[in-house]
Amino acid sequence: MKRLLLCLLLSVAAARGEPVLVPVLTGAWTPVDQNASVQKLLKEQDRSWHFTPEEAVKAADPVTIKIGALSHCYYSGSKPLTTTLKGMPFARLVGAVYARTSPDGKTWSKAQAVAWGGQSGEDLASAGHPSIVELQPGLFYLFRTQTTKDRSVTHIYRSSDPLDFGLYGNNADALHYVTSLPAVIKAVVQHEGEWFAVQNGKMARLAWRDLPTPSLPVTRAPGITIRVALYDDSGSAGKGIPMVSEQLAKCKDIEVTKLNREGIRAGLNGYDVVIFTGGSSARQANTIGLVGREQVRRFVAAGGGYVGICAGAYLACDGFSWGIKVLDARTPSPKWERGIAELKIETIEEGQKLMGLPKETLVKYHNGPLLVPAGNSSIPDFKPLTYFRTEVAKNGSTPGIMINSPAIARGKFGAGCVLACSPHPEQSVGLEGWIENAVRTVAAQ
Repeated sequence: MKRLLLCLLLSVAAARGEPVLVPVLTGAWTPVDQNASVQKLLKEQDRSWHFTPEEAVKAADPVTIKIGALSHCYYSGSKPLTTTLKGMPFARLVGAVYARTSPDGKTWSKAQAVAWGGQSGEDLASAGHPSIVELQPGLFYLFRTQTTKDRSVTHIYRSSDPLDFGLYGNNADALHYVTSLPAVIKAVVQHEGEWFAVQNGKMARLAWRDLPTPSLPVTRAPGITIRVALYDDSGSAGKGIPMVSEQLAKCKDIEVTKLNREGIRAGLNGYDVVIFTGGSSARQANTIGLVGREQVRRFVAAGGGYVGICAGAYLACDGFSWGIKVLDARTPSPKWERGIAELKIETIEEGQKLMGLPKETLVKYHNGPLLVPAGNSSIPDFKPLTYFRTEVAKNGSTPGIMINSPAIARGKFGAGCVLACSPHPEQSVGLEGWIENAVRTVAAQ
């Protein structure tokens, strides 16, 4: 028994992964001129131009730091972008953070955009006053301000590559977005182990805090045995949320709370299960950001249950850079848009008992994932509970590979349980009770 407990603790620790340090403002803003050490550090910062900035992009706010053998100069500017609107090209400018590098401080590389778009927005004031700190060797944080008539905020992004903090279209927020602070931070300095954020002659202490380990409910409201967090924000679309809400509302001992991006990023303390429904998995990932993905991952590792339907099933997978990575699965083909159809599925005996599904039935399908092992040895292999017995293969997708592939799979991650469902039983006639059984399955561990 002791050996089993030790193995469980080690698996949870491995699933928890590396620290994700989040900057937090602590204390009040005080005058910088009251701290000679911070004043000295600010004067030592290199904020001069070592090259002729591009006039076309309205370059501003330079700061140069040494990373390895190269000097890196970061600055804000505008980025020309052409998109298509109603079939016609539409040119506009968006705010961006640029960088150039130099081995000697004299010869500089061409400018490249290192951050733009995402939750910081795309307006011209969305990438001001860039500050870069190397919090740990090889781990960099970008502070990027957004100043508008109605908003003054600093967005923080993390990256192991000092020349890529997230470019819109490459899952920038899912991979890099950490948090936002309600202030225009124009500089960040460190003195004797303490960090300070600086703005307009004032400074405030900056603390770096790792995400806490989520805790499952100790007590619940009278009559409630399972608390469910249902993600309800950008990336979730269609009938999934209303159908899941309606069907679980009939279960008197299950309490459902809808959480938006901030609710997910704040952690899932006090819940037993989290559900992500259909829509766009990449958009879900970008909406909750790097911290939100890690919060869900730690929740499952600590013993929480995860139910992913269609897009939510994609989101669980390890095989995507933006995935939460709680299921050792990927897709066999990048051609994911297979189409919409009513397909035949067959459920094995264990799946019939756990989810209350008949041995054979028809189910609604809408571009859900085909699951194959991703080969990550740190995550236990998933077990198929239901298989597709017919298929749809439109839009250039590969025919034949869907038949006999898993439709619903169950996996373990740390101390938690994951259920990934490619089709939509919650929207299929006669299968409405599936979601209740799915929740009870993952909550029971």
